[in-house]
Amino acid sequence: MNKKLLRNIAIFAVVTLLSVACLPLSALGYSYETDGLEALYIGNENTGADDNTWKDLSGNGYDITEMPDDDDNYFTADAYRLDSIKVMLPNALKDVINGTEFTIELTIGDFVPGGDTWNTLISSDNDSLALYRIENGNSLYLKSETSPTAANKRPSVGDAENLIKNSTITVTFKLNEKVKIYVDGELESQENAENQLNLNNLFIGHDATHNRYFAAEFRSIRIYSTALTASQIEANYQADLAQFDDDDNGDDSSDDKSVDDSDDDDDSSSETPSSQDESSKDDSKNPKTGDNFIYIYFIVAIIAAGFMTYIVRSRKTC
Repeated sequence: MNKKLLRNIAIFAVVTLLSVACLPLSALGYSYETDGLEALYIGNENTGADDNTWKDLSGNGYDITEMPDDDDNYFTADAYRLDSIKVMLPNALKDVINGTEFTIELTIGDFVPGGDTWNTLISSDNDSLALYRIENGNSLYLKSETSPTAANKRPSVGDAENLIKNSTITVTFKLNEKVKIYVDGELESQENAENQLNLNNLFIGHDATHNRYFAAEFRSIRIYSTALTASQIEANYQADLAQFDDDDNGDDSSDDKSVDDSDDDDDSSSETPSSQDESSKDDSKNPKTGDNFIYIYFIVAIIAAGFMTYIVRSRKTC
């Protein structure tokens, strides 16, 4: 075989292997919808360099950096546990929400309300977007507006405290069509989407300002630049069930839906949610790497070995 051709084949093989190894892990190892996917954060696949980074697994590089890491806010094996703080998302994501269509999906584990007004799951400082539970009436609302004088009617769902725990909550928006709330793949409420949003930033959680605080486990966050269809939303919910592989997600029983049974007897609507004890935190803080990584790199290693064998044999026959 021509030595120059052999050298080019070898270079091509190396470049191909490196490209495969650097592909977004989400594209190879997850079952979530990828059309329009802008950001993907998974609690039990935290691949950040340390506990202060939540890696964006979509491949777009929208890592959440400077994540609080203290006694009340930290990564567990399954989620990022957030307690009475705001966590700012990358600025580019608020531009996605300001588009003519988008989808936000939040996979929540445990949820313990606090304060006496609202529990804001995701929002912006100028309140152009807010997905929140209101204490008075225990309902979940989605606020979306250009300004207070150009606001869409808010879809809402009752029994919010129970609904949020161990659920996948999806909101979709498509200008001049509908703004919708889905829970565990099922459409719960919708209104007309007549006004485009105008966020100045984007964050999850809330501090004690205006008594809007709460504690929750954010298992996954997905943000799309498209309004997902009902079938795509259902498929993502099923992917969540497989990803987190427990019986809590989608369980309608209020007795089983709380991760921390010690909170059952507390008056959580008026007190700051208590943090887990230190020994529990230490046991759960290191996130799982996940079998996806092993499968991906095992396949890459086999391909690499095959290429190297071919190259060595080819060189011997030259």
